[in-house]
Amino acid sequence: MTSVYLVSAFIIIACITVCVMFVRQTIEKRHRERARLVRALEKRGHELAQMLSGFPPHFLPRDIIVLIYRCLIDTYQQLSRLETNKMEYMDLFKTYSEGMEKALSESINNRRVTLQSAQQIGDIKRYLVYLSRFLIKLTGKGSIDKRQFAHYNSMLKLLSHQMSVDNYCLAAIQAQQSQKDKLALHYLKLAQKIILQDGVMHEQKEQITEINQRISECEQRITQEEPQIVIKAESRETDASKTEKEWETFQQDAGWKKKTIYD
Repeated sequence: MTSVYLVSAFIIIACITVCVMFVRQTIEKRHRERARLVRALEKRGHELAQMLSGFPPHFLPRDIIVLIYRCLIDTYQQLSRLETNKMEYMDLFKTYSEGMEKALSESINNRRVTLQSAQQIGDIKRYLVYLSRFLIKLTGKGSIDKRQFAHYNSMLKLLSHQMSVDNYCLAAIQAQQSQKDKLALHYLKLAQKIILQDGVMHEQKEQITEINQRISECEQRITQEEPQIVIKAESRETDASKTEKEWETFQQDAGWKKKTIYD
């Protein structure tokens, strides 16, 4: 009987040990998953907040701004539930909730924001790429449907085209400062082409008017410079012809002198 009890006790202890190890592993796995989720949410919140502050005021359409605020609110709401002892998550949740309410209360501003430097264009280009990838992730998770994705993506495409227009306009300014009117004209026509292809000329009347005016000014300067170039070229041809004639005369004289010496 004693051996039976010992075997039974051993089996019970082994079962308890296995159960304890299984529970411990399950708890550790949950802790690791929770820590991983917290890190992922913190990273998302940081990137979204950095992106939101990185765009110039009124550059993004209101729909996209509201979407970013909603994602920030959802992110810090989850963090506040996972980390109940950290009040900063709840504070950020309240801050972004107020920001979204303010964005919704503001009237839609259709005035276009012009970018002022190549560095600013580069920074915003990176933010737009991140935002495009983020939209793809939201679609994959089912947070937004395909119709919403198409709506947001069309806005990002328009912003990308506007950014290209600003980039060409800045390149044209640099070319003009270097007195390269033909190169400036090339960049301005590329900017004009993008606006006309987008079919949004009615939304960019001021900019297309300015670009057309600058194109006209460049063409006038090029037209004024061409006669001077022609005159200089003709002058060089005349000088070359004169030099050639003088050289022929010199050779004839030299031949006569040689003949006189031999005689």
